[in-house]
Amino acid sequence: MKKSRTFYRMAAIVLAIGVVIGIVSDKRNDRGVAYVIHHNSPFQIAYEEDILEKRDDMTAHYRVSR
Repeated sequence: MKKSRTFYRMAAIVLAIGVVIGIVSDKRNDRGVAYVIHHNSPFQIAYEEDILEKRDDMTAHYRVSR
């Protein structure tokens, strides 16, 4: 589920294969792509990670509109 980097906005919810659920952060990398806050493993070092461009198994994206 490749989207443009501006498509993901803070507090949006993303889902990936393997029941990974993440919330889009307000923090962005050098290319302007948002980080995701998620819990994938008990051995994770950080919970806010730059994974949107690295993962190709994103299956859904939800955003609450005003």
